[in-house]
Amino acid sequence: MKIFDTDRLARAVDFLRSLGREEEDLMPGGIPTLQFTKEELNAHIDKSLQDIAEGHVCTSAEVHRRMEEKFPFLCK
Repeated sequence: MKIFDTDRLARAVDFLRSLGREEEDLMPGGIPTLQFTKEELNAHIDKSLQDIAEGHVCTSAEVHRRMEEKFPFLCK
């Protein structure tokens, strides 16, 4: 694949521009390009930052340990 293929670059630019549209555009397979409004996304980010500040976080090792306890058949 050539990185400067003008057709691929044009399709990539079109896709990126579609992300900012207000109407519900669909990607191949009927997947919405935007799941949240900008305001909803910012609210989720603010909540995540608040959780981090309050110490409501865990390490990936802790997540893995919990997964092993809850779903041992998936962690073999």
